[in-house]
Amino acid sequence: MVQHKQAFTLIELLVVVLIIGILAAVAVPQYQKAVWKSRSTELVVTARAIANAQEIYWLANGNYPMSFDELDLTLEAPSAGSNCSVSGTIKHNERYEFALSWGNDWTNSLALFNDGDYKCAGYLFVHQKPQNSILPEKAMYCVEHNSVNPTGKFCEKVLHATYITDAWNWGKVYRLP
Repeated sequence: MVQHKQAFTLIELLVVVLIIGILAAVAVPQYQKAVWKSRSTELVVTARAIANAQEIYWLANGNYPMSFDELDLTLEAPSAGSNCSVSGTIKHNERYEFALSWGNDWTNSLALFNDGDYKCAGYLFVHQKPQNSILPEKAMYCVEHNSVNPTGKFCEKVLHATYITDAWNWGKVYRLP
């Protein structure tokens, strides 16, 4: 009686490797997109908390705060200084940058990614808008810094936001869905 050894042929092994490669090529980008969506959710929650704290401060004092210390809010962001060319009062940690930004006739709050593929992209809340701005007040938008993230990768591809305008020579503004 002759015994046959059973084994895979080289062609069968190559087909399996090819199938695994195709599945990985599809799955990895979808996984990365899901990770950024979850980070985005964490960031938008903080952005809304900052915006709400600013609005509460305005209701109590008739003006917007110039410092995070004036807000009834605790941020885990001990460092000052901007990594995203934002003006105003800034706090950041290894993942996020937060800013209270203002001018003569406008006030905004920002929450931005501080690292990764979407560095300097995030959320803008317009409290008071400049007179020539088309953006409605008391609204949240997606923003991307022109020089750091000029392609609309975060707002359009991750959040499916719609481009509205360029803002203050700083970045692009998108309407959230």
